[in-house]
Amino acid sequence: MSIPVPDRLAGYPLLRLVSGDEALRMVKGIHWEPGAIPASGAAVALYGINDKVAYRLWIVEVSNACLAVESMAKKIAEYSNQLPYTPPQPHNYGSVTFYITLDRRNGSYHIFWCEGSYALWLEAYDTSTLMKAVEQLIEFYGSHG
Repeated sequence: MSIPVPDRLAGYPLLRLVSGDEALRMVKGIHWEPGAIPASGAAVALYGINDKVAYRLWIVEVSNACLAVESMAKKIAEYSNQLPYTPPQPHNYGSVTFYITLDRRNGSYHIFWCEGSYALWLEAYDTSTLMKAVEQLIEFYGSHG
């Protein structure tokens, strides 16, 4: 079964969806320890207009999604002097805790959280609609996770 993604995010249409083995390879390819995430599924969705990406959503299906997210937040904070990300700051939307970190390379915001068996990571290049996108995704996966 494929991981559901919204058709639109904060007003932007879905430009591209990668799923299955290709998405798993992409997710594992961006981590220091590719085997550390025992994912059973993955999806990468790009939202934007024409070829300009406003959001890139990474979703991993994993049995211990919330534990994985907590571990990620701790490791990013611990190694922030070696990583391009600032220490993640926790925020809440309803009962969901999400973390926001800034990518020092390009100034983009990255938000990550868990919902059910999904660990989600959102790269945001349009900061004007960032919270709208986060709220929309939390609500979407709250009913699909």
